[in-house]
Amino acid sequence: MKLFFLLLFLPAFSFAHGFETKGAMTFFNLTGKISPYSSLTFYHYDVYSFKNSHFEGRRYRAGLIQSYFQTTYNYQFLPGVMFSLGYIFQRNEPLRDSFQNENRIFEQVVLSIHHRSFSSSHRFRFEQRFIDDRKEDEWDFRTRLRYQIGAKVPLRGIVLDAGEYYINAYNEFYFSTTGERNAFWSDNWLYLGLGFQTKRLGSFEVGPLLQASVVDRQKDIRYHETIQTGWLYNF
Repeated sequence: MKLFFLLLFLPAFSFAHGFETKGAMTFFNLTGKISPYSSLTFYHYDVYSFKNSHFEGRRYRAGLIQSYFQTTYNYQFLPGVMFSLGYIFQRNEPLRDSFQNENRIFEQVVLSIHHRSFSSSHRFRFEQRFIDDRKEDEWDFRTRLRYQIGAKVPLRGIVLDAGEYYINAYNEFYFSTTGERNAFWSDNWLYLGLGFQTKRLGSFEVGPLLQASVVDRQKDIRYHETIQTGWLYNF
């Protein structure tokens, strides 16, 4: 999977020194209608690392390494065009004394395109990040631009119906636009999941997720190879 990632994104990540960690990620995504044109989404995930790792004098600990909570207000401006405003609370290394809290506000637009046998999406998000770093005992403000391209493909027929399987894939690019940063293109998430659409309980997904992060000014990269499992439900 890392080879595929490198072939896709040469030369930005291919010439840097890197190391690998492995883990798991669980998530759920709940969306409810407020009006015919608006909705509210609550999204949460936890990321785990399976073992302790060391690289260039830095220690990466096993266990729960990140908890993420997101609330989003969505407005369907036009068919296939959705605007959103949201708030995120993220805590890195939540089981340690040197944890890092991050509060974010974001604005985003999602363009959805329905093709004959699948649907694709383009998501543009701009984040304002307020970071409380307990390791350094200081606050920091940064901004970031994210772009995600994704596709959802039914494995039988043209339309995804209840009781059918589908493929969900996306690639998300993270660009650090202001504030302290290790690189302008700082992170990349690549996911390929198998999903099942139920009749009443929403859908369930499982698949590999590769998170690549630039960890220092020398452009060293951490590849966190993850098995992601999740539940998505629309009220």
